[in-house]
Amino acid sequence: MKPHLLPRLLLTLTLLAFACNAPFIAAQRTGGGGGLLTVADPPRLLAPQTYADSARSLAQAIAELNRVQEQTIEHLRTSPPPETVDEDLRQTSAAAFTVAQLAEQLAASTANQAGGDQAATAAAMPYLNAAQVSYLTAIEAQNMRETYASGKSSAEEVEKMVAQMGSMLWSGDRFDPASNPKPFAESSPNPANVPAPTVLPLSAADTVRSQVGSSSGKPVALSAWASSSGSRQVVRVSVPAPRKSAGGRAFDPRTLPQLATADGQRDADLVRATAVARVISLGANKGARSSPAFASLVLVPNADGGFDIEIELPASLVFQSDFSHSLPFFADGTGDVIASADGGGALVSGVTLSDGQPQAGKPIEVNNATPLVTLHIDSLTPTGNATGDTRDVNLSVSWTTTLASPLFAITCFAGSGGSNSSPISTASGQTTITVPFSRLRDTAVCHAKLDNATLGESQVVEIEPAAEDANAQSTADAQETQNAAAPPTSLPPTVAPPPTDTPPAPPTALTLNGTFTLTQTDDGCRFSAAPQTGGPIQVTLDFAAGTASGTFNGGGNGVRPGLECTGNFGDLTWDQSYSGEFSGTVDANGVISATGTLSGTGGGEWSNCRDSKNQPFDCPSYGHNPYSYPITLTGSVDKPAGSGSGKYVVNNVTLPTTADWSATK
Repeated sequence: MKPHLLPRLLLTLTLLAFACNAPFIAAQRTGGGGGLLTVADPPRLLAPQTYADSARSLAQAIAELNRVQEQTIEHLRTSPPPETVDEDLRQTSAAAFTVAQLAEQLAASTANQAGGDQAATAAAMPYLNAAQVSYLTAIEAQNMRETYASGKSSAEEVEKMVAQMGSMLWSGDRFDPASNPKPFAESSPNPANVPAPTVLPLSAADTVRSQVGSSSGKPVALSAWASSSGSRQVVRVSVPAPRKSAGGRAFDPRTLPQLATADGQRDADLVRATAVARVISLGANKGARSSPAFASLVLVPNADGGFDIEIELPASLVFQSDFSHSLPFFADGTGDVIASADGGGALVSGVTLSDGQPQAGKPIEVNNATPLVTLHIDSLTPTGNATGDTRDVNLSVSWTTTLASPLFAITCFAGSGGSNSSPISTASGQTTITVPFSRLRDTAVCHAKLDNATLGESQVVEIEPAAEDANAQSTADAQETQNAAAPPTSLPPTVAPPPTDTPPAPPTALTLNGTFTLTQTDDGCRFSAAPQTGGPIQVTLDFAAGTASGTFNGGGNGVRPGLECTGNFGDLTWDQSYSGEFSGTVDANGVISATGTLSGTGGGEWSNCRDSKNQPFDCPSYGHNPYSYPITLTGSVDKPAGSGSGKYVVNNVTLPTTADWSATK
């Protein structure tokens, strides 16, 4: 009878910055309150031969990560001093960053092949998951550096952490699957949960090579092999509150290469900020064909002032570039092979098992293609919305795409702790995405994503302090900024109203205030703890700019007596409190289309639980939890009348949740 309402706190980017791996190249001053917009070069896709070489390098980089993990475990069994463990864990974290960067490049290049079709995005998933596991490994290594040095973690606990991450990502170049199909499992916290792959014989490589060559009509040589288990697990990694801000270093394109060295791993806060931001970006927009949702990753605040990352990943991933021995294959998962073709080309093919024999599918040819989606952040405009040390900034993002049937999402992340998305279904255009930025200096990255695959390059913007925020800078910077933005000495003259016999011009802007009613419906034995709530809503429209934005807040409480599930009964006492914001477009006809976020806290308690014989039993727990979830808002406005109405939908909630709104000026 346990009810479900909204999932756990979802993708709240807190204390983090998104790092980019491209150099800054140009700057332009923007209006609307000050700020310097700096755009980065788009990361280039891998050329075919480089792609094949990188696939081999990835398997070998994972083998090196495994070697360092084995070394760390060996040292931990000898009661080592803290400085030895610190060195081992920094080497582990650095090796994980090397793996993650190679995997990210392969994921983006794979997803952009074959017009970004489902086969291409599916082939990109093993590399994307490998990057996610690697960044989590780096975070855990930094955590253990600190807890072991302070005596809060034992050598045995550190060993279990290292082994758990090693069991999730390993290389057949380091471990022969025939003799060691579950490396690190013995030392991991749950050895029985580590899946073992099916071991394909040596002849399997020749079979796959022949099949890929026959399908492509070209002689090929195998470059790399990847296999992902079908069993999945939720990995939970804690991120403590930082002792100090990572600052601009977390956004500096030179940061990632530095973090691939053990010496560059000394600043735990910087390592975690960079790793968390990247793993979040890689986990965003799973299932983007239906909505720009963040379904695969949640962040849960913890008691230490930080948060825990929870992300669902394959229980085991294996990569291999050595084809002189057996191949690992998870029969319940997926297999992929990368081959080098004559003339320097590269091919990617999915592999399945048929009667115990490998069967390669139709290969995807890797081309020197430009990204399927090209993004550019054209301008930024601070809005009037400010909270604490942050303020909302509108990013004007333009795009073009070569996709025949565009259906993706543009998602922008801000280092100060916010993100927002805009669903896209046209070949080109411009959209406004609102994210909260630090009042001092902040950075954002925008991605075009489809089914977790990045189809377009990220762009970075850096915002210098606005004049009104200058007092938070150093004394010299503050004085310079304040002098450059001195307030006017007098108010502008009042503009007289038009003559009464002149018809008023159509309004170029409207602010509408009204109410909404949010309804959530039951589904079988899943009962809503928010059957009907509501509150005020404000919608701001700028017809000249074509933008729409707004805020709302609401809640409610009550009792739902006598709810029944398979002959059992109970009373549900519920309460909700939430708020939201949205931004998007309004066209010349007054049609509104926007996306945003609803965040709040809610839940309930069961009481008076009885079975079919009216006998009491202990009620299940429910509790109260924070949540944050994307919404899609639509509507229309009558400009002359100054009124509007529409709906908004809370996306990807366990129970259908929609609202009707209406407002007038």
